[in-house]
Amino acid sequence: MSYPPPPWSLRGRMHVSVWAVPVADLPALPLELAGAVRVLRLGRRGLVGTAWVDYRPGGDLSYRELLCAVLTRAGWRPRVTITHIWVDSVASRDGGRALWGIPKDLADLTLPAGPATDAVAGSAAGPATDAVAGSAGGSATDAVAGSAGGSAGGSAADAVGAGGSATATGAGTARASTTQGPIAAAELPRGDGWPPRLPVVFRVVQALAGRPCTTPVRSTARYAPARVAWTVAQEGPLRFLAGRRPLVSFVAGDFKMRFGVAARATAAP
Repeated sequence: MSYPPPPWSLRGRMHVSVWAVPVADLPALPLELAGAVRVLRLGRRGLVGTAWVDYRPGGDLSYRELLCAVLTRAGWRPRVTITHIWVDSVASRDGGRALWGIPKDLADLTLPAGPATDAVAGSAAGPATDAVAGSAGGSATDAVAGSAGGSAGGSAADAVGAGGSATATGAGTARASTTQGPIAAAELPRGDGWPPRLPVVFRVVQALAGRPCTTPVRSTARYAPARVAWTVAQEGPLRFLAGRRPLVSFVAGDFKMRFGVAARATAAP
């Protein structure tokens, strides 16, 4: 097994954006989830969450991630169903698929290295890296704008946490691409959230082996509002977000997450 056993203890930093999308434009949920969850509607719209995540050393795995999830409900209990997700770690891909039914794919992902530096983290070696690095050529924004038909939508995002105790200036560019082309890019502010640490608990529902699989997630982080300027490729897998602006964005800095529960031991015959 090339991945850690559950639960996974992870830590790092993420930027989350929440979008309101017409229900007719939402990505379809797996058929195996019919009857288990349905889209949580707000009138004629549903809510979609996207996140750039930098899982850092100190957890069970260290890698980068771009995900898109739909807010669903089981009865009236809120749930999250991940519809699109890319990572730059084979172990994360294989473990996510096998343990929880999370449809992870590999991509070339570049995220800012941290809130206090302008350096950009290097891409992890993988099947998509060389092909993408050759085609990106210039900045991360240009790589996406070539197919999206525009720029990243403005200057670098404002610093997160202005006036707080964890402020930082400047911004960095995140990007995600595969051998099939760019997915998205975003300007991420460098602030790392405000104290105190706040807990968040939720459940992810995915299709695993033809059945719904519900996975608990617990985390704590330092949160702050953020401005995240997105560019989504018009012909890419997240094209239902192209040309839209998120309702709200925020940073979850220095998060600590426990994903899943320990597998039950099987008694010997």
